[in-house]
This record gives sequence, C-alpha cells and structure tokens, in this order.
Amino acid sequence: MRAATSNFRTFSKGVRMRVKAETPHDTAAEKTIFRFAVQLLSGPIAPSHRKRNPVPPMRVIDIRGSQTLDALHMTIFRAFDREDDHMYEFQIGGKKPMDRKALRYGLALDDAYPEEKSAKATTIAALNLKPGNLFFYWFDFGDDWWHEVRLLEINPPVKGKGRYPRIVERRGESPPQYADWEDNGSVSDDRDFLFPEIVRKIEGAAAALAEQRQDEIFSLVENFCKSHLTENYIDICEELLDAAYCTWLPLERGKAQSWAAGVVHAAGMINFLHAPDSKPHMKLRDIAQHFGVSPATMEKKSREIRDAVDTFPLDPRFCLPEYTNDGPNVWLKVLDGLIVDLREQLRKKQGGVVIPFSPNAPTSPKKKEEAPKENKKKASKKR
Repeated sequence: MRAATSNFRTFSKGVRMRVKAETPHDTAAEKTIFRFAVQLLSGPIAPSHRKRNPVPPMRVIDIRGSQTLDALHMTIFRAFDREDDHMYEFQIGGKKPMDRKALRYGLALDDAYPEEKSAKATTIAALNLKPGNLFFYWFDFGDDWWHEVRLLEINPPVKGKGRYPRIVERRGESPPQYADWEDNGSVSDDRDFLFPEIVRKIEGAAAALAEQRQDEIFSLVENFCKSHLTENYIDICEELLDAAYCTWLPLERGKAQSWAAGVVHAAGMINFLHAPDSKPHMKLRDIAQHFGVSPATMEKKSREIRDAVDTFPLDPRFCLPEYTNDGPNVWLKVLDGLIVDLREQLRKKQGGVVIPFSPNAPTSPKKKEEAPKENKKKASKKR
C-alpha cells in the first residue's frame, strides 16, 4: 500500500485535526520490480576513453512498476555519472532508433509535437513490457547520447522497505559528459570515435527516416500547390524544404502535415501570399485549415524553417519570378564597400556575377545633345 497522506478535517465545534487519508492500493503490476539493462550505444566519447574502454558501458537498474519513465531517466542520469540535465526521450515499440512506429515519451512541453507523451505521467507498468523487450533512450538532443534499454526480468515485490529506483550493477567506466578533446589529439569527425558498428546503424536509420519524411512532406506540399497555387510555388517550396533539411531541422519530429503547412506558410510569407493584390492570393489561415493543423502550429513550424534557413521577405533564393525583376534585394550588392544596383553595372561582369539580362534597369538622365560645331559656326556668321 502506498504511504498514507495527511489531510485536515474539521470536526464539531470548529476543531481542526490532522488525520491520515489512505490512497488506493497499488495494482499487482505496480507492485512488481522491473529490472532493466541500459547499455550506452553512442555519444561524444573522447578517443582516450574509447581506447581504455572498448566495450560499451552498461548499467542494471531496478525500478517499481508504479514509478515513471521520468524516474527511470533520472536513474540513468545518475548511473552514468552525468552533471547537467538535458532534454530526453524514450522511444518504445520500434526496432531501431528514430523508428517512426515507436511511441515517444519525453517532457511533452510543446503542443507542436502532440505525438510525444509525457514521461512524468507514464508509469513503467503502463507500458505492458515483457522480459526481452527493448526500447531506446535518447539523452541531450545536441550531443545525442543513445542507449538501448532491455527489460531483463519482472520480479515480485521485496519484503521490507526498499528504496527504488536503484542501480544494481555497473559494468564499464562512464564516459565524461563533456569530453576533453585535447586529451588525445583532435578529432576530425565527432562520430569517428564512437562504437562504429552501432553508430552506422543509428545514423543510417536516422538518415533514411529523414529522407523519407522529407519526401512525405514534399508530396503534401506539391499536391497543395497544384490545387491552390502555381508551379512556381512548387519549385520555391522544394528549395525551401531542401534548405531546411540541410540545417538539421528535426523534420522527423511532429506530423508531416504540420511541416508541410509550415513550408507553404514560409514560402507565402517570403512572397506576400497573403497580400490582397497578390496573384495567387490566399489567407494564411486557409493553409492551416487545408492541412488539418492549428494556425499556431503552422506558424511555429514556419518560424522554425525561416529561422533555420535565415530568410526574409523577397529573399532572392526563394522569390517568385514576378518579384525578381523589381525586387530591390535581388539587384543590390556590396562592391568596394558600397551598395550598388547591379543593373547599373556592365552586363558581362557585375561584381563577379554574370547576369544574362537586366530588366527594368534604371536609366541615367540623357545629356542634351550639343549642336555640331559646323552649325555653330554658320550661326555665328549669320549674326
């Protein structure tokens, strides 16, 4: 039975006394002890540490079924002797890291990722795991510490007062959370020093998933542009999506419809799609309605894309052809410390950029044609 909680109750004559209020009994699954083996798969490990510890470190952890995934996270954090807490995620039900079929449990702080469930509200027993089941634990989305978590066994509750979660066994030395790169020479690639066979598997799966998600997003965007916009918007959205993909924007997180709406919204913001005199014209909220997402989610994704690509209104990289001719940003360039209009320069070579044509080039005021010298002489003789 869980520890009883204290409460106040008012008796007759206004007397208030503290009494004990018992909480409901735990279920059988919540009383059991789950034993997990947590093995480090990859992370920023210094070459010297990798040389001293060729076998990945592993920890065995016992935890009650009534305790949460967040409690398991904190125990893994302590088990590997880490210092600073970061974002984390458990991926359960997939065969590999970043598997789209896996259920994701994390802090669930953002409505933009509705598929991520709360790790603090999910108990171990609620996962319905069986011995032999494994899942993946991702810690620090910047350094990418990946772990494999395998359920070894489920044991009956131990008599007496036991404190859980507890670290039962340690194998291997914990790598420092922040490696000293000067310890054993420089490292050309921060993935060369990891456990190679495991890293290739993880990165290959992540890359394949990212490419698959990119294709899925573009398919949604293409169908939308064909129905409501123009072919030029298809090209711009494709270039915008490719640029976002190259910035390591986590396109695999969240719904494809949310990212697709964000791409179209970002392209529309660059080209003033919402302006009444724009052709084509569309209200931005109609984009969200078409993709079945909220305007807030669409605008958040759009902002993430625009910030990652570092774009702005009438950005020449993602500008419609009809805006290219008159857009001032397209033709302005810094030459010798001065901002000049390239249309005023020589056509063959303009600041190292060859421009095949210069539409709407500003013309300099024509000088008044001087009368021929002969005519001037004749006029003077007549006088």
